[in-house]
Amino acid sequence: MEGIMNRTQFTQLDDRLKNIQNELSNHIRRYHPDGPQRPQPAPRKYREYIVTSDDHSLALIAKKLTTNSGLFTEMATLNKISHPFAIEEGQILLIPATW
Repeated sequence: MEGIMNRTQFTQLDDRLKNIQNELSNHIRRYHPDGPQRPQPAPRKYREYIVTSDDHSLALIAKKLTTNSGLFTEMATLNKISHPFAIEEGQILLIPATW
């Protein structure tokens, strides 16, 4: 019967697999003695801004943060706000981290 292993063949294959796993573990320990390295989180693209009582529109917030009130459209899109005056005190807005 082709394709079926006998017990001896299975044991040999199992031993071979264990040897390969041990070699791989030794290789990993040699090049990474402190264990696997976790990837660093990507830098945040946005930061949070809490709307204050002085913030009457997205344009005023954009001007306060960047001196360019025209950037309010980017802020509106990012926060899914359809009207630039539709903000409330205490509301949390996402702001590009570069601002």
